[in-house]
Amino acid sequence: MTTLLISLMLVLNVVLIGVITQSPAAVISMVVLSGLTIYYLLRGKSETTE
Repeated sequence: MTTLLISLMLVLNVVLIGVITQSPAAVISMVVLSGLTIYYLLRGKSETTE
């Protein structure tokens, strides 16, 4: 649960930075962070289920 909150905060921070700076790099970072977040959440769920 804590991991989910931390991940959401990280993604929100990058989204805010991207909106403020309007830089493509921030958007790319947001996509990568979102992908990593989803990957770790799915991995964590499968580990918890087993």
